[in-house]
Amino acid sequence: MIDKIRGYFQNISPRTLGEKSTLKIKTISLLGAGSSNLNYLIHTDKKDFVFRLNIDKVRKRKTKREFMALKIIESLRIAPRVYLFDELNKIFAGSILILEYIPGKSLDKISNNLSPKIIKTLSRMIARLHSIKVDKNMSDINSEIENIRDYFREFRDYRKQLAEYIDDDRFFKMFDESSTFLFGKFGNLQFDFIRTLTHGDVQEQNIIFNKGKLKLIDFEGMSVSDPAIELAYVFVSFGKIFTHVL
Repeated sequence: MIDKIRGYFQNISPRTLGEKSTLKIKTISLLGAGSSNLNYLIHTDKKDFVFRLNIDKVRKRKTKREFMALKIIESLRIAPRVYLFDELNKIFAGSILILEYIPGKSLDKISNNLSPKIIKTLSRMIARLHSIKVDKNMSDINSEIENIRDYFREFRDYRKQLAEYIDDDRFFKMFDESSTFLFGKFGNLQFDFIRTLTHGDVQEQNIIFNKGKLKLIDFEGMSVSDPAIELAYVFVSFGKIFTHVL
């Protein structure tokens, strides 16, 4: 794989990578492998890049959506710069992104990672993202929940997922009673959803800390949604409970 990446990278125009002259590759190493992406660090004589290969055979268009998302928010400087998107390459069995490498540590690996200063900085970053006006040019960006009934459909989907891990009839009785009560009380209400761009996966592992600054990574879940959903996700996905540090 590394030899393939080396050959592919060497054939990219320097201008595509933001440089005027040819870059010399020093090392290529595996950064991380997940269920949907392979990420390699390309270290050159000028700067470092992330080679991101989509290995998800179901969500084949997610790389394109991530590329579009990063281009839309490029001026905010809260995320890696994206240099190249290649959907039709004949070398790799999947689409490719080449991104700026953001040095530093993910937020879960630093001490005092939920200090008031970090929380304020992160809040401002997310607020800037949510301030972008949604327009017709974002039609290919996923649009999330549009009405209250969609919430309950997702709620019931979670029940199926939980059934694989929890074997306790009392838990599911409580779950079903709560679902029935909430749907009966709120299922027919109409809400005016605010439509903004949301990251979709704001968690400690997707926030890079370096020299007092924060950057967001992993924008493949970016969507048009209500900012309240993003805020709720932050509170349930972080590794520490906010009330323990404030």
